[in-house]
Amino acid sequence: MSGDQASLLLLPTLDTDLAARVLEVSVRILVVDPVEGPDVALATRTCAALMSLPLTDPVTVVAITDGASLLPAVARSLRARGHEVGGYVLIDPVIAAVSDTWPDAPVYVYCGLTSDIARMAGHRGWDVRDIALLGSCEHW
Repeated sequence: MSGDQASLLLLPTLDTDLAARVLEVSVRILVVDPVEGPDVALATRTCAALMSLPLTDPVTVVAITDGASLLPAVARSLRARGHEVGGYVLIDPVIAAVSDTWPDAPVYVYCGLTSDIARMAGHRGWDVRDIALLGSCEHW
């Protein structure tokens, strides 16, 4: 899915431990760091932060737990900037709302294989993988 020069984005998350694990896996990952502001405006602040990042297509978007809620807005923002999304990697996600704008690329979900998340993701036709395999993820 990702080429050697393609961009790999990590969306904001409250799960700093899992984010640290992801950052250990890849030195190529760009962390989307929105400016401070109210939680209700996190999607807007995240999309604004994307504007300053030097992105190379195809872009792979990584969302950890609560960061998955940002995916529909991020997909619209990337598309508005003319970027191609190669895929979305969701790690132990709070499942994002499927909309007419998201997902617009393959979705890979890393979670416990017997979890409700795995069942919901499987019903949506997304590729579900064991979270224990996260360190060997080919998307990095």
